[in-house]
Amino acid sequence: MPDKYNPGIKKVEHKLFLDTRSTNNNLYEISHKKNIELKGIMALPRLYEDNTRALQEMKMIIDLSKRLQKKYPNASEISLGTTCDFKNAIISGSTMLRIGESIFGKRK
Repeated sequence: MPDKYNPGIKKVEHKLFLDTRSTNNNLYEISHKKNIELKGIMALPRLYEDNTRALQEMKMIIDLSKRLQKKYPNASEISLGTTCDFKNAIISGSTMLRIGESIFGKRK
């Protein structure tokens, strides 16, 4: 069963950081499960009015993915962005998009 890992992104005093220690631990555990094939990571960056901040956050996620791919070469998928920010996700290097809202409309 292919799976993607959603890395923890935390906001502390208006700064973002990725919880890379728990991400590495969780990915190690996932990669050793018999019935799970790690294919990549999925992240939902915050939506900003300032496009520069949005792209910076996406770059952090892409950089994490590239570092993780050194340990887990098959984890090359990066699901980043939604209907609201898919253009930035494409610019940043996402290999998958979640655009259900543009297909099905907003959730009720």
